[in-house]
Amino acid sequence: MNTTPFAARLRRTVLAIIACASALASNGCEMFGMAAAALVPPKQDAVYEIDNRPTAVIVDDPGNTLRDPQLAMLIAESCAHVLKENEVITQIIDVKSVAALASELGDKFVKTSPYEIGRRLGAKQVINVNVFSASVSPEPGLLKPSMEVGVKVFDVDGRQRLFPPAASATGVPESAANDGFYIHRVSMRYRVTDADPARVMAIAQQKIAEETGSSVARLFFTHDPTKFDDIRQ
Repeated sequence: MNTTPFAARLRRTVLAIIACASALASNGCEMFGMAAAALVPPKQDAVYEIDNRPTAVIVDDPGNTLRDPQLAMLIAESCAHVLKENEVITQIIDVKSVAALASELGDKFVKTSPYEIGRRLGAKQVINVNVFSASVSPEPGLLKPSMEVGVKVFDVDGRQRLFPPAASATGVPESAANDGFYIHRVSMRYRVTDADPARVMAIAQQKIAEETGSSVARLFFTHDPTKFDDIRQ
């Protein structure tokens, strides 16, 4: 068959591609796997695999760091939503019920054990989130809100701390600095277009509260981190 030089070169190129693809298909599966792994981020393992039991989420802000109890409730609501949406925990005590009990107990609430709080709410386990610090670092056209919280999980009926394991279970003394909490830090980047400083600050605080609650929930189940990415950050 007569072919032009261009057609011949094109035919040789196509044949080379086919041959290469055949070789990869027969011997290069590992190479394809490596490429896929490079493109697709691995799943994030759970820090602690929590049991699916009736659960209450309690957010404490003992130092009034947030300066707004609604932000504490937002953290709890966000945590509860992510756990329930991902079917990690199917029964979560309504955050409003927790707030109602806190209002009923008043100053006694912070002194009441998580086991008693859980019992009164009908929960079998309690996720306790303690706010240690929160800040919004403003830059021209950009806010970088961040928050540091401590996390504990309690078994109500067994009256024991499940996460992090207590010193009695690990033999490792607890640091006075974190009071036995698992320390979790969350940060965001939020681009600013609104000229109203008060509005911008309020939105940033709301966003970091929501993200903190969601991030705390993700400690308890293996997940694809890209599902929770926000490209607007």
